[in-house]
Amino acid sequence: MKVPVIKLNKSGKYTYVCVYYKHRNNRILVNTNIEYDPNTMDKGLTFEEQYGNPTYRRWLNTVSDYLTTCRLRGKEPNQKECLEYIQHNSDLQVRLPESGKPEKTVMNYFQDFINEKEKELGSHYNSQRVYNSLHTNLNEFDKTYKLTFEKLNNINFFYEFRDFSYKKLGHIDNTVSKNISILKAFLRYLQDNEVTIFKSKLFKFSIPKHRSQVVTLTPDEIQEIYYCDKYDKFERPVIDVFVFLIMTAMRYGDYEEIHNASIENNILSKINNKTKTEISVPLNQTALEILERYNNKLPQYANAYLNRELKSIFRKYDLLKSDYKKISIKNGKPIKKEGKKRDFITVHKSRSTFITLLINQNTPLSEIMPMTGHKLVSTLNTYADKKLNPDVTDKIKI
Repeated sequence: MKVPVIKLNKSGKYTYVCVYYKHRNNRILVNTNIEYDPNTMDKGLTFEEQYGNPTYRRWLNTVSDYLTTCRLRGKEPNQKECLEYIQHNSDLQVRLPESGKPEKTVMNYFQDFINEKEKELGSHYNSQRVYNSLHTNLNEFDKTYKLTFEKLNNINFFYEFRDFSYKKLGHIDNTVSKNISILKAFLRYLQDNEVTIFKSKLFKFSIPKHRSQVVTLTPDEIQEIYYCDKYDKFERPVIDVFVFLIMTAMRYGDYEEIHNASIENNILSKINNKTKTEISVPLNQTALEILERYNNKLPQYANAYLNRELKSIFRKYDLLKSDYKKISIKNGKPIKKEGKKRDFITVHKSRSTFITLLINQNTPLSEIMPMTGHKLVSTLNTYADKKLNPDVTDKIKI
């Protein structure tokens, strides 16, 4: 029979010392509520070093006593009983599941998880939308699959949800991959809150992601929609907002809070809503013209309204009418969607257009990042087409 050991467990922004036990399918993770101090604690503690610490020794001995009791009684150890044993047989403090209330379901906990994420994400619209969309889809899945913690702890849960996503929801690989990552974060949330413990192999499950086809507008297409003289007084502001976003690479969340931005010497500065880094964007003549049209107070619209109105305006005036094909990967196989270019344009395509146009003009990524707020060059690389220059090695001369 294996013995429990001390392990570090990250919960939110803190790392705590825990007692961890694993043998066959039995897993126990007990939070000691001792916050990890990197100045006085060594992550690579040997068992002898762990046992030499009086506080750690008390926790290890108490969990060991529980495991011995289970063995003598021929019972399988589990998380809940272990916590109850610690509470009743020692003065160590543990958090037990609330009693006297109806037991919370998996979906109840998922709602708690979503609520916590909303606080963490703040007003970042697109990220919140991804979590809320998964919540809706998981509710539908729950109607037939009847989610329980026992089912969550079985690898078949991921396979079943993957197949449900492909067949019932029509999702592509990248969407399924993102949702699986969120579900694994949910499992960690349950572990961090000592609701239950999961098999380690669940966290290794993944769906391969594929490089997305980036839909962008060309300079000629931007001119086509900006200089069209047929818009009425309601349509013009929608187009102006969209073009302004193209000229500044703003995410919708930053556009929502544009009142917090400052403009000095024709440079717009703002704290990026998602990455919390400062963005500084030189405003070109088109962006300045749009701001002047509205006395520096850009009209505000909901994201869904903007997307709906853009598509309606493009169809009404037959704009962006060139044929377009978009290739996505679903269950490892390419699927083709055809239509007019306008069918694939959303508000967020303004940002990808800004980045792609600058990259195509050989603008160094290091100059683009301060304007977009990206922290990683690898993220920007998704917008760059990889091309072989047969003369590039001629630049290396000796």
